[in-house]
This record gives sequence, C-alpha cells and structure tokens, in this order.
Amino acid sequence: MNSKGKPLWSGDANKGFKYKDADGVNSAVKKAQLKKSGKGVFSIKFMATGKLGTVSVLPPNPGDGGCVLLQLTGGDSYSVQFDDGEVTNKDGASFKVKKPLSEGSCIGGSTTSTSSTTTTTSSPGPTTTTLFGGPAFPPVGGSADYAFTGDAQTAAGSQLSLFNFAPSTWTALYWGSWSAPSTPTAGLDGSLHALSFAGISGGDTIVTWQGTTPWTDPSDMSLHIVPIRLTITLVSPPSGVVWVDSTTIPGLDPGAGTGMGAAVDVAPAGTAQGFTVKFQYSADVPTDDPTGFIPFANVPTTGGGQTQASFSGAFYSQP
Repeated sequence: MNSKGKPLWSGDANKGFKYKDADGVNSAVKKAQLKKSGKGVFSIKFMATGKLGTVSVLPPNPGDGGCVLLQLTGGDSYSVQFDDGEVTNKDGASFKVKKPLSEGSCIGGSTTSTSSTTTTTSSPGPTTTTLFGGPAFPPVGGSADYAFTGDAQTAAGSQLSLFNFAPSTWTALYWGSWSAPSTPTAGLDGSLHALSFAGISGGDTIVTWQGTTPWTDPSDMSLHIVPIRLTITLVSPPSGVVWVDSTTIPGLDPGAGTGMGAAVDVAPAGTAQGFTVKFQYSADVPTDDPTGFIPFANVPTTGGGQTQASFSGAFYSQP
C-alpha cells in the first residue's frame, strides 16, 4: 500500500500489470510494468530514482554484458540478459544491445525467448535452500554501496570497496566475477582474450586468472604470444571474509555462478561485512627479462588502445 492506502500493483493477466510507488515505500523503483503484446512479445519496463532511495546500478563500464532481474516478492522472477548481439557501450553513460544471439537468465532455471530484441523470461526453478539469486549488483533483494579508485593496469592497481549492506543478515552472500561467458578478459593487441581461473593463494586472500595474448614488440615489430594475468587481492579483510573455491558451494557453481572459479564469502557468519579488493593486470613480455610479470601500463606497445581489460563483478545471494 502507498501513503494513501492504495495498492502499489494494478492490472490483470490480460492487460498486464503496473507498479506505482511515487513515495518510495518499498525502494527506489518508482514505476514498473509487465506486459505481453498481442503478438506475444513480453516486455519489462521500470524507472528508479535516487530521490526515493539508493540507486547503485550503473551501465557496465568497462564491460560487454549485464543482466537485469525483476524479482516479485512472493511471485515469479523475470530476466533480461545482455551478453551478445550488437553492443553499444558509451563510457558508463549508456549501454544498449540489439539483436541478441542467445538467451540467458540472471538466476538458475529455464529461459524462454519472448522477443526478437532483448527480452527473456525466467522461471525460478525448484525452491531449495541452495538456489542463489544472481549474478546481480546490488545483490538480489538487497542493496550495497561501493567506492572505486585507481587504475588496475598500474603497479598500484585499483581498489573496489563494498559496504553498507542492507539487509545486513543473509543465509548466504558471495561476490565474484560475473558467471560465464562474462568471465575476466584482457589483451595487449587491442582485443579482449578470455582468462582462465588459476587458483587461490596468499592464505585465501588472492585469486588469479591467467591467459595469453598476441603482443607486438615496438622495437622491432616482432610478434609474440605472451602470458597475462589478473590478480584480485583482499585488502585487510574482516575475519572470515576469504576467497573460496566456488565449486565447493552447492548451488553456486554449477548454478548461478557457473565458471566463476572463486568467490568472496561476504557473510561467513550470516552477517554481511564490508570489504575491499585490489585489481592488478600484468604481463610477462620478453623485453623485460628477468623481471617477470610487469603491470600492463609498463608494457611497451605500438600505439594507444593496445592494452585492454574487462572484469564485471556480481553478487550471488540467498535471503
């Protein structure tokens, strides 16, 4: 009910359903609409405003994929996934996908294509204690604040802090990379190449993804295939907040976090704790022997735009 005692939802299965919450009774979502046209095209529309609550969702920047999940309390869930097709990403200001090539879901379960553009629907599947919501940011059914500083391609790296979780208690809450196929990528040839999960180290505080990329030595224009890697380090984490092998968590991988490799246990005792991670991209090019891996920013290139990197983080949650 709104402040005047009227229901927030209206409509029916034939005309579709509308949600209006001009006072922000439930969240920052001011309007929402679910509708199926006479031609069978199912659409989801919603509007959120920072005047009614915290809105921490931004267009992927950097990134080439994302997923929008509409979860109805006590009802069904609906997904719109953007991973392929004609992608337009304008520096975090806007993100658009046309003519998608595949279907997808933000949570486990089956998907049904309902449009020739970007809309898919998802059934939540069997209700079990191991079903995770996500990948999503903020976590499905909650919110979180964040702060980001630095440059992941330099020696100092970049830092992402996540804090002010609401609600503060969760049955389970994990954070890590967006599930496959949107796992980490990087390159030194102007293109992005997939990185594979390589393991957890440093007392469960460091996780590594690695791969290779073509690289042209600007001194003689010779072409090499060189190792590259991404490390994400927990910075002075609270007690119990560690990287864990995602395949050891029932319902996560395989499941909502398939292919992610590792996840941060955000709520090890049921209560979410704020944490900070540091990102660093590095490469082992032959001209720096015997230095080994050096920051992307220190790798000589033939021109601008050769170093590329992409990582999309997401939460996986059980209320």
